[in-house]
Amino acid sequence: MVFEPNALFYWMLKMYSENSHHKKQIRICNEGGARSSKTWDTIHLIVAFCDQHKYKDIPLKIAFFRNTLKDCRDKLYEEDFKLCLKMIGIYDKSNARKENQSPEYDLWGNDIFFRGLDEATEQPTYDIVFINEALEVNSYVKVAGLFFRCRKLVIMDWNPKFTAHWCFDLEGQPLTFFSKTTYLNNPKLAPEIVENIQRYSPWNLEDLCLPETKRRPHEQNIANKTANRFYFLVYGMGMRGAMEGLIFEDVKWIDQLPDQFDKEFYGLDFGFTSDPSAFVKCRFKKNSDKNQKSDLFLELKLYEPTKDSEVLQSRLLLVEPNCKNFSIHADSAAPLMIGDLRRSQFQIFACPKPAGSIVYGIDLLLRFNIHIVSNLNAKKEQENYMWRIIQGIKVNEPIDVYNHMWDAVRYAAFMELRQYATY
Repeated sequence: MVFEPNALFYWMLKMYSENSHHKKQIRICNEGGARSSKTWDTIHLIVAFCDQHKYKDIPLKIAFFRNTLKDCRDKLYEEDFKLCLKMIGIYDKSNARKENQSPEYDLWGNDIFFRGLDEATEQPTYDIVFINEALEVNSYVKVAGLFFRCRKLVIMDWNPKFTAHWCFDLEGQPLTFFSKTTYLNNPKLAPEIVENIQRYSPWNLEDLCLPETKRRPHEQNIANKTANRFYFLVYGMGMRGAMEGLIFEDVKWIDQLPDQFDKEFYGLDFGFTSDPSAFVKCRFKKNSDKNQKSDLFLELKLYEPTKDSEVLQSRLLLVEPNCKNFSIHADSAAPLMIGDLRRSQFQIFACPKPAGSIVYGIDLLLRFNIHIVSNLNAKKEQENYMWRIIQGIKVNEPIDVYNHMWDAVRYAAFMELRQYATY
C-alpha cells in the first residue's frame, strides 16, 4: 500500500479526532484553488476511516455526492476515487457494483455510495457524507436532508468561484471547520501543471504576498495574453471572486428604500420546493433629463420556497403587510397560483413571456440605475447571475441560475417601466 496524503489529510484527521467526543456532527469545508488535492485528501481520509473500521459487524455507510449523478459517476467516481485507490494499491474491481448506474464500492466491509443531488429519491442515513464541488449546488435545500441525517462527518470541497453562496454561510458555525489550500499545498504536482496554473497570474509571482496594489505586473504572461485575474485568484490563489460575464455588474447597494419616489410596485417569481419564491419591492424615481437613466430601487422581501398558495400568501403578508394595496407582477406560467392570490384580494397580474422576453427584460433593466437594499440573498444573485461564456466569448444567453430575484424584477419592470427606459 502506498498511502501518501498531503498535509490537508492530517489537518482534517486532527479536526475530527479533537472534536469527535462531542458526539455531534462535524463539518469540514475545504475551500481552495485547482489541483490543491482537496478531493484526493478527502478520499485518503475516508480510506483511513474504513481501515479503522475493517469488517466490523455494523459497516460504515459513506456517500459521495455531486450536483448531478452523471458528474458524480463520470468525474468523482471514475476520475478521482478509482484512480486514487489504484495509486494507493487497494482498488479491487470485484468490490465495485453498478458502475454504469449509481456506483457502489465495498471497502473492507464498509459501503460507499456515489449519488447525484438531482436524483429524486429520499436519501438514507449515512455516517459520512462528502459533497464534491459544493458550489455547484445552488440551494441549501438540496443538502438540508443529508445534513440532518448524517451521523458523524460532512465534508465539502470547492473552488471559490463565487463571492456569495450558502456554503460560505456555514463559516463560524459550531463544529464547522474551514481550510484554505492552493496548488502550492500539493508537492506532488508535476512542474508542467504548476507552470500551467501560474501562466494565469497577472502579477509577478514574487509579489503575491504583497497587497494587490503593490504587486508588479507579470510582463511575460501579459505579453502572452494568458494573464487572467479572476482565474488566478480563484484557481491559483484559492480566493473568492466574482465570475466573468456578470449581467448586472453596476449596481449600488443602499441601506433602505428612498422616501421620495414616483411609483411603487412589486415583482414575484414563484418557487415551490427547492427554488425560492422571490418577492421584490420596487420604487421608481424618474430622471427629469431624458438623456440620463432613471433610478430603480429594489428590496428583496422574500426569498424562500413556498409549497403552495396558502403558504405564499401568509409569507407575503408577514414580510409586507400592505402589499395587497399595490400592483404585483408575476410569472404567467403559474396561473393557478395567480388565481388563488386574486381570490384573496391581491392585485396580482400575469406578465406575458413571449420568445426573447428574458433577454429583452434584462436589457430593459440595464437601462436604469439599479439600487438594491443590502441583503445576502440579493448579493448572491447579483454576483452570480451571468451570461453564458462559450470558448471565452460571452453570448447573449443568461445562465438559468441565481435569477429568481431578477426574474421578479424583470416581470415588474416589463409591466410598469417600459415607457421610462433610456434608449
